Amino acid sequence: MDLLETISGNRVNYGTNRIGGVNRDIPDPEPLISAVQAMAKPIEKEVVPAYMNNPTATRRMASIGPLTKAQAIEWCVVGPMARASGLEIDIRNDRPYNAYQELGFKMVTRQEGDVQARVVVRAFEMLESIRLVTEALRNIPPGPLRAFEGMPKIPPGEGFAVTEGPRGEAFYYIASDGGRTPARVKIRTPSFVNIPPSR
Repeated sequence: MDLLETISGNRVNYGTNRIGGVNRDIPDPEPLISAVQAMAKPIEKEVVPAYMNNPTATRRMASIGPLTKAQAIEWCVVGPMARASGLEIDIRNDRPYNAYQELGFKMVTRQEGDVQARVVVRAFEMLESIRLVTEALRNIPPGPLRAFEGMPKIPPGEGFAVTEGPRGEAFYYIASDGGRTPARVKIRTPSFVNIPPSR
């Protein structure tokens, strides 16, 4: 939250993105890179070993709540839950967007499908996120922060977009009747598909 406040001026509601670009620049990324990389050390030395090697944690998570690969496919689960069951699905890989391909995105998977596998996937994904943020900060392209043209007129029609959130695939649908506001908006969060098979 301290880093996000440094970048955006706010700890919770960042208000950084805007149509056509962003509201703020990062003139000196080096302090942010150092702070982000410092987060990796306790995750590598404490969090990952605690979930993978600690006998108490293992007894509470290993073989608990198993979801096989076949069940994950049948239930259409997404995100870390799917990847912990051996499914190599991730919107950043399957429908690449933004700079993920340029940053060398690496998918994290496990085969066990139990609670421990899900936790371990999330822990390693934290490390991958730190690496991605570091690479992004080191490779911020020069140029204007945003487009300065006015808002385009949105024609009648419909469209959708998908992004990979922390819990998996987030689906956004929007329809326009040509007016100034959307005629319909539908958002499907990852929890919508992940909660039923976890009961």
